[in-house]
Amino acid sequence: MSQLSARLMRGWQESSAGRWYKAKEPGEQKIVAVVAAIVLFSLLWLLLWKPITDWRDIADNRFRTAQTNLSWMQANEQRARASADVASPTGADRSLVPLLTRAAQSLDLKLNRLQPRSDGGVTVAIEGQTFDNVLAWLAGLQENNAVTVSKVSINHKDVPGLVDAQIDLN
Repeated sequence: MSQLSARLMRGWQESSAGRWYKAKEPGEQKIVAVVAAIVLFSLLWLLLWKPITDWRDIADNRFRTAQTNLSWMQANEQRARASADVASPTGADRSLVPLLTRAAQSLDLKLNRLQPRSDGGVTVAIEGQTFDNVLAWLAGLQENNAVTVSKVSINHKDVPGLVDAQIDLN
C-alpha cells in the first residue's frame, strides 16, 4: 500500500499540475487545496449522494402508494366481488345485442351494424357519431355491464368531432 501511495505522490509531483501547485506560495497552496476540496465535495454530492437519495425517495413514495392501493383493494374486495356477481350475469342470461342497443339509445348514439360472433362477442360498426359519445358509450358498457373491448378502430371524419368506429366487444 505504501508503494502505491509513493508512486501516486511521485506521479503527482512530476505532473504539470503538481509542479504548478509546488510553485505557489504556502498561503496560495492552502487556498487551492480548500477550493479543490470544495469542488471535490460538490462533485461527490452531485454525482453520488443526490441521485442516491432521490432514488430512495422515489422508491419510498412508490412503496407507500402501493401499500395504500393494496389496503384500499383489501378493504373493498368483498364489495367489488358482490358487485361483479350482480352486474355480470353469465352465459345465456346475458345477451349483448339488446344491452348494446339500450346503452346506445340512452346516449343518442346510432349503431350502424351489430354482428354477433361465434365466441359470444359482437362486432359493432358506428359511422358519423361524435367521438365523446362513442367513448362515453364504451366507458358505460365497461363500468356498468362488465363489457370488455377486445379490439377497436376509430377513424376521424372530415367534420371535426365526428368519427367512424369498428369495435369488437365481449
